[in-house]
Amino acid sequence: MRPGYSLTGGRASESWSVKVEIVNIMETYIVFWDNDTIVADDQLYDVATGDHRSVPWKGAVVIVNDLALSCESGSCSAWRKDGSRAWSVDATEEANVSEGVIVRSGKHYVVAVGEADRDRAHP
Repeated sequence: MRPGYSLTGGRASESWSVKVEIVNIMETYIVFWDNDTIVADDQLYDVATGDHRSVPWKGAVVIVNDLALSCESGSCSAWRKDGSRAWSVDATEEANVSEGVIVRSGKHYVVAVGEADRDRAHP
């Protein structure tokens, strides 16, 4: 069960709940996307209503500003909350997004690397 709570008059009350099956909590992916959306595994949840829908990507993502970045099958893409693709670039088959975000001059960057790149960087 994944509940959503609201604070009114200094008290928490349950606003909504969604029943989900968690096989292994250590492998469950949960991240906040701005103040209004929760990414939980392959679902997007509206924090105000509990409404949810499937994510348009496969695998893990990194949230940077208002985009979700993912890599799969030889390309890396940025996704908007409405499920549309903002952009996509070709990448190696094994490319994946890193969990760290680099901020430089007010711009946010994510590094996408493949296994071969990782092996060269950390012999």
